[in-house]
Amino acid sequence: MTITSQQFYDIENNFHAFSILYDQHPLIRPMTEAIWLFLYAEYEVENSHPIFKSDIFTRFRKQTIGQKLLATLAAIRFSYAIANMKNPDDLQESSLENIIQNILETENHVTSLLKDGANSTRLLEKTPLHDQLNIADALEGNNDLQSIAVWAKKFKLTAKKRRYYKKTKTFLKGKVVQGGKMERLTAEEYLKSESSEAVLDFMYRLSENRAKMYDYKMRNRIEKGAMIVCYDESGSMSELDAQGKGLILSLMAIAKQEKRDFVFIPFSGQVDENSIQLIYKGKYTAENIVKLADSYIGGGTNFESPLLHTLEFMRKLQKRGDIIFITDGISHISDELVAYFNAIKAKQNFYFVAILVGRNQHPGRLKEIADDIIAVQDFQDDTMDYIFSL
Repeated sequence: MTITSQQFYDIENNFHAFSILYDQHPLIRPMTEAIWLFLYAEYEVENSHPIFKSDIFTRFRKQTIGQKLLATLAAIRFSYAIANMKNPDDLQESSLENIIQNILETENHVTSLLKDGANSTRLLEKTPLHDQLNIADALEGNNDLQSIAVWAKKFKLTAKKRRYYKKTKTFLKGKVVQGGKMERLTAEEYLKSESSEAVLDFMYRLSENRAKMYDYKMRNRIEKGAMIVCYDESGSMSELDAQGKGLILSLMAIAKQEKRDFVFIPFSGQVDENSIQLIYKGKYTAENIVKLADSYIGGGTNFESPLLHTLEFMRKLQKRGDIIFITDGISHISDELVAYFNAIKAKQNFYFVAILVGRNQHPGRLKEIADDIIAVQDFQDDTMDYIFSL
């Protein structure tokens, strides 16, 4: 067995879609391996099936060489298509194009869900292939998860832009010292460099590292605390759920980049204990993404339950942090909880922002515990960009 065949064998044993395929079509296995080897490793396989002679299939090969996720998705999808053909000669170019388009869309959604940020693929690269494939499997026929992937990509791009423009310089001007780095020269030295009378003296001192320049000091980065997101999953939020989950995935990506603990608390009438997620240092996985996407409670709205859970996490996690409370409703909060919550929030030095979504934007008693309140029609509102700077 070649090394490449062994790679296929390992993938086969770790991705249940293969066993499902083989159970349904026991004789397709050699064809599946041939497709994978042809697409991933550029093997010229000995197979007379018309698919290997198709120009579209051959062109697609240029995108799949060395790309295990694409090649594996293609091996599965094309094998199903071939197995369900009554006659190999029935293979149509339009059918191949549709399969390829579906494969590329799935790969794009997986990438959107697993990217740390708008362009960073570190999490994707570190995610085991079987986890990537499991996400691809979860995406199959799941319009909600596909929509969440689209929104996650949009919000990650927005977050990147927002954080770029708000970013402070990484170094500060310190005392004036002698040196030879042009980018650090004082204004006085720049004037001398443009003076015909002083330029020779300037060049001489610059060559000997004696020109006046700033001693730049690196800015000490203040470590940020946890990010806690309380998310309303009541029935009235269902139409905006894909947007909301895409937004939360972009916040998870920020937490990962900044190594911040991240907490997801979904609620409606009560908190769904099984859907709460605590992700230390923001190191989320494919499983976290699918679990987040699958979470939806429905029902009414109760603020006290998520606030009590938030108190538990504020005590458990390090001091300093941000609480993002997202809701489209109004709910009672007792006097005792308002006082107690504010006391713990101040002690732990947490910042609380409430995001009111939709038409019913009355803050109710949230205004008594929130440091800031943002009212938006939906998650595309430009005002939402503010939370990406937390």
